[in-house]
Amino acid sequence: MVLFEPIRATLAQSPSTEKGSSMPEQKPSPFFEAVQNYVRLTRAYRKEMTISSLYINAMQILQVFEPILVAAIMADMIAHREHLIELISMRTGITLVLIVTVSVIGRKKSVYVRTLIEGMTNRLYVQMFDKLLRLSGTFHETHNTTELHGTISQGVIRLADITFLLASDLAPLMTMFVATSVAISYYSGASTLVIVPVVAMFVGATIAVRSRMAKHRRERHALNKSIHRFFGASVIMVRTIWSFARERTELSHFHDMLERTTAMLMKEYKSYDALDLWRNILVGVGRTTVLIICVWQALHDPSRLASLYLVVSLATTLFKACYNIGNVYDRFIESSESVRMLIEIVDEQLTIVDPEDPVVMTKVHGEIHLQDVCFAYESNPNKLALDHLTLTIRAGEKIGLIGESGGGKSTFTKALLRFINLTSGSILIDGINISRLTLKQLRESIGYVAQDIEIFDGTIAENIGYGKEGATMEEIMEAARKAHAHQFILSLPDGYATRVGDRGLRLSGGQRQRVGIARVFLKDAPIILFDEATSNVDAASDTEIHASVADLVAGGKTVLVIAHRLDTVRNADRLVYIQDGKIVEVGPPKELERKGGYYAKLLRKHEALGKEAVSSVN
Repeated sequence: MVLFEPIRATLAQSPSTEKGSSMPEQKPSPFFEAVQNYVRLTRAYRKEMTISSLYINAMQILQVFEPILVAAIMADMIAHREHLIELISMRTGITLVLIVTVSVIGRKKSVYVRTLIEGMTNRLYVQMFDKLLRLSGTFHETHNTTELHGTISQGVIRLADITFLLASDLAPLMTMFVATSVAISYYSGASTLVIVPVVAMFVGATIAVRSRMAKHRRERHALNKSIHRFFGASVIMVRTIWSFARERTELSHFHDMLERTTAMLMKEYKSYDALDLWRNILVGVGRTTVLIICVWQALHDPSRLASLYLVVSLATTLFKACYNIGNVYDRFIESSESVRMLIEIVDEQLTIVDPEDPVVMTKVHGEIHLQDVCFAYESNPNKLALDHLTLTIRAGEKIGLIGESGGGKSTFTKALLRFINLTSGSILIDGINISRLTLKQLRESIGYVAQDIEIFDGTIAENIGYGKEGATMEEIMEAARKAHAHQFILSLPDGYATRVGDRGLRLSGGQRQRVGIARVFLKDAPIILFDEATSNVDAASDTEIHASVADLVAGGKTVLVIAHRLDTVRNADRLVYIQDGKIVEVGPPKELERKGGYYAKLLRKHEALGKEAVSSVN
């Protein structure tokens, strides 16, 4: 079984093992790219981040004064013995006030930063959800839902991590680094001559190793995306896995993918461990050298003992800050890869948008006119899925769209609902191009029943009520009666309050279809579009539902039925036969049957298949 073959094929072509990879090339400056992406996503919070920066800087600058005060106490003990008690008491009091002040500011900073992060992540989640809702049908057909959710979740979480990292670690460390550097330069210029080259080598080694591993890191993240996709597909298709008894096979594949990720991660860790070793050596050499310089200076000038103690303390703090900044940089670069993938979705172009100057239709009658309509999918731009369609559907008319599978019938429904944009031509409703209408008005004018009904994880009443915002229970029940769903709903343990489970899996296929049809009846739109919507209902319900559809037509609604079962459209006013994206035949069913064309041949084929099925049963 090759249930997840596309995913495995992607993994088999990992850039780490194959030539001709489609992976993005290594960027010349991953750090600055990461910073740019972070700034783009947090631009709306510049004011809040400035305030948090002020808290941080104030706290860190005050902390630098603590060793300075301790050094001052030591100097007083050497130079001012006669007033020692008073001076120590005064400086100790100042130190205690300083400690309390730093603690208060630190507490306020923590609360402020956490509030900032929560607000930022919630807002970003909403923005990304809004973006996904506005992206075209083509985008959603070419992107894996589980992978998208994983990319967005990881991106938002990592953005929060980076923000907390910058606020709680990097900003304080940078402030501390600058403040201690200035203080050391003031008290011991010789120590500065040691610190500068050590820090330069530290920074250079960190950036060089991280930049060299950028491509490898992106390959690992791409593999992680494939793992998310595999995991999601396995959960969704678990019944298929069960039916073929492939649990162990799929588990083995999943384990193999995780092992590959681990192997890639270990390769990175090996480089980072070597980097960490050199950074530790550099910091150790720097601290030791500064200590030796200060001891040497103290031996030659004992009066400087207090200030040299201060230099040693500050140097220890500086090198510790330098080392921690390196760790923060490592974590920042690692998290920024998830943010980069989030940016790709942010930058995805919106192709289905409202017009700048929309036309407002006060009443929709339901006439539909196709004028030289063409559409080609991006995956196959040289083949038209809709090939110069021209057709007028009168208001209140019932049309059956028929033809072999893959002819373009479902593509037409996507074009009518503007799930996709036409390559050329136009579709008009009541003489107005649908591109001149807002998406809300267009889609509120059409009741769409898909072949595969999408059911939310809620109650049956909530699922039917989705068709009309604020619908009453009486309206919901009336729509269920029209869709012949009322009786089976009452037979359920909790009736209309029955929860249907994820994707409606607690309902049978026919029950899901009738709930979806009831939802559209409740919507009461002037145009009704059925995409083989009765394919999963029994014969009796099928007849009753089509009787209700006839009532809709009698009420002046325009109805389009995409049908593979020809008996569902025999009472249509006209049939439109679509083949290879072209309209090849149009007319009333009886007339087309007499002509002996495409419809007549398809009808004879279906009748022959029906007789064979009856014979096999008998």
